Amino acid sequence: MTASRAILYCTVNGVCNNTNGLGRQTKTLLSALARHREELIRSVGSFDVHLVCPQPGPDTWSFDPADLATSQRIVASWGGLVHTLPYDTRVPFWSLLTWRALSHAGARCAVELAGGYDELLVIAVDTPFAGLGEVLARRKRSGTRCSVRVLLAFYSTALIVERPNPNPARVAWERRAIGSANECADVWVGDVGRFLSSHLRSEFGLRSEWLVPFTSSLDLASPDLHPMPVRMARQVATRWQVPLDRPLVVTIGRTDPTKGIDLLIHAVPGDAIGAGA
Repeated sequence: MTASRAILYCTVNGVCNNTNGLGRQTKTLLSALARHREELIRSVGSFDVHLVCPQPGPDTWSFDPADLATSQRIVASWGGLVHTLPYDTRVPFWSLLTWRALSHAGARCAVELAGGYDELLVIAVDTPFAGLGEVLARRKRSGTRCSVRVLLAFYSTALIVERPNPNPARVAWERRAIGSANECADVWVGDVGRFLSSHLRSEFGLRSEWLVPFTSSLDLASPDLHPMPVRMARQVATRWQVPLDRPLVVTIGRTDPTKGIDLLIHAVPGDAIGAGA
């Protein structure tokens, strides 16, 4: 008899909006699920897909009901649901109080879902859901028929984005999350890239055996990723005064310290940066 399996993907963006890189990642997941269903099932077998996101409210950037309906339709075709988690919208979203509430609510959702599956993989995307590993490791009940595993997918830490004076409370939150991976065999951390994995090992004590590959990718068959015609690309570059006769170092992100673009600029030799950079 084939085991019943499911993924519970927990994210703060991309389910009912799309305003940052995490949102783009969620959209890529949904696109791949919608466009490559048979290929995915042939590769890894059958599984259901559920999404978790904060309940839409005043702190939901660019909330789009049609976007939410699309997400619901796609996961419904995979036997799943969109689960929205309530939290106190009077509290700043980017705060430990909100993250703790989301992680505890996400853990309750996972425990409820686990009763219907033989295997459940919870993917906790970035710092707001980092507490899921700690909470589920503490709540995991021995003897249940369902195996719950947690994958923590960090994309930054306070030591990086809040340098040189990171918030001690956030650092402690992230240390407890990493600690849950070191202490619980069912909590893993995504190896999203060499730099960040090295950072988690050296600064947070993550043991290498708890890292699993989790690199980002694109659904190149998606209509919104079709290459721009060369003539149009040249016109765009000319309009923005991008030189076409020199090698280019390109980065995508806000000109905000959290994105580290200043580090990139400082790392490029001075004579390689033009006056218009």
